[in-house]
Amino acid sequence: MNRRLFLGLGAYAASGTSDMVETARIQEEIPGHLVIRGAIDAALGGETIYELPRLQQLPSVSFKTITPWTTGAHTFKGVNLKTLMAAVGARGSIVRATALNDYAITIDLSDSAASLAIVAYEEDGQPIRVRDKGPLWILFPFSDHPELLTDRVEGWSIWQLDAIEVLAP
Repeated sequence: MNRRLFLGLGAYAASGTSDMVETARIQEEIPGHLVIRGAIDAALGGETIYELPRLQQLPSVSFKTITPWTTGAHTFKGVNLKTLMAAVGARGSIVRATALNDYAITIDLSDSAASLAIVAYEEDGQPIRVRDKGPLWILFPFSDHPELLTDRVEGWSIWQLDAIEVLAP
C-alpha cells in the first residue's frame, strides 16, 4: 500500500497539479516497510511485511563509515541482513533486493561480504529520509573494511529498499 501511495504521489506531482514541495513533504512521511517473500518460513505464507517498528525489534548493529554516496563519515544503525533472513526462515542463499524505483540487485548471502551488510534505518540517530536514500538502505562498514569498496559490493548497497525476495535453493 505504501508503495502504491508513493508511486501515486509521483504521478500526481508529474501531472503538474500539485506543488512539488508538498509532494516531497508527504513522501518523507511514508514509513519504512520491507516486503520479504519467496523461499521463507512456510508459516509466513510466502510473504511478510516488516514495518519499521518490527525491524527495530530485531537485534541492531551500528557502525560509523564513509560511503561513496555521502560526504564524511556517518553512523548507520540497522539489522544485519543475515539476522533478518534468519528471522523469516530464509531457505535460500540468494536474495533479490528491489528499490522503490524498481532498481534491483542480487546478493549471494554465502559471500563473506554479505555477512557485514545491514538494512539501515537510521543515519546519525535519525530515520533515513527518502531524499537521503531511505527509509531503508543496505549498507556495509566500508571504513572498517576498505576491501569492500568494490563495484560488486557497492552495487549491493541498494537504497530506498522496498522488497527482498529469497530465491529457492
